[in-house]
Amino acid sequence: MGISLYNGEFSFKNAAGGTADTTITFTNRFVVNESGQITTGIWQSTVIDPAYGGTGNSSYTIGDILYASGTTTLSKLAGVATGNALISGGASTAPSWGKIGLTTHVSGILPIANGGTNLSTTPTNGQLLIGNGSGYTLATLTGTTNRVTVTNGSGTITLSGPQDLHSGASPTFTGLKLSDRYFRAFTDSSNGLVGIRDIAFNINNTSNGGAVIKITTPFVTTVSTMVGMVIFIYDYNATHIQSDTVELYVQFYGSSSTIYNESVHVLGGRASYVSSVKFGYNASNNVQLIITLGSDLAYPKVIVKDVYTSHTSANSSNYIDSAN
Repeated sequence: MGISLYNGEFSFKNAAGGTADTTITFTNRFVVNESGQITTGIWQSTVIDPAYGGTGNSSYTIGDILYASGTTTLSKLAGVATGNALISGGASTAPSWGKIGLTTHVSGILPIANGGTNLSTTPTNGQLLIGNGSGYTLATLTGTTNRVTVTNGSGTITLSGPQDLHSGASPTFTGLKLSDRYFRAFTDSSNGLVGIRDIAFNINNTSNGGAVIKITTPFVTTVSTMVGMVIFIYDYNATHIQSDTVELYVQFYGSSSTIYNESVHVLGGRASYVSSVKFGYNASNNVQLIITLGSDLAYPKVIVKDVYTSHTSANSSNYIDSAN
């Protein structure tokens, strides 16, 4: 009689001339073929090592990651807190969880579409990010000659003008234009006169015969302080070409709200261009000349040629102006 085992079955072969062969089949069988491979059944014994295709591990925690910790060993990297990233430790080094280092783990330049600047240049002193229509440009502010000077420092930008212009400053100007008024200040060191020169204003570019001009002096006056004005009144034709003029000299003394020794002299020209000149004080207690122009003026223009005082200084809080 012979016995054989194949694919989970035992076979009994009787001797020649005996009864028929007998075969016994196992239902819950575990079959390993000639190559050592499991072809039937489930392995339920010792943990299989990595060298034989296993992991060497029999249990896990949610979040574990397997990694090769040796040539024949697998290890588990346990999960960590939210927001950490898996970071390579380099060749032959285990990985780890951690935060992304912006100086060591990032490459490339962050574009504008992703919240970056698309620039990698280190800015110099005073440079700013300035939009150029498609992105950003690093550039410094540009000053204007005789107006604004730009000084760039480490983390600072200083803007300055050619002179102080705050309320307590005493700026110096060669000339100044305010709308259609022009004037310049002067000081005559030989006789101590201080004044304002060349104030010009158009009344209108239409007929203004009989218009009233109010001129307020910029000086604080006392009984001992004389103020004088030289006033030119021009007439222009319809095309604004000067046709004639009258020149007046006005002087007066003032104290508080009283005018003393006021006088008006016609130095030359057409006297009819001036109907009357009166002296008084305005609401701010500044001396004011009220000039009524003659009715034969068509297109008047007034120029206060000189305003001066024997006093050595003018009060900058006062002013000179005009009104129709």
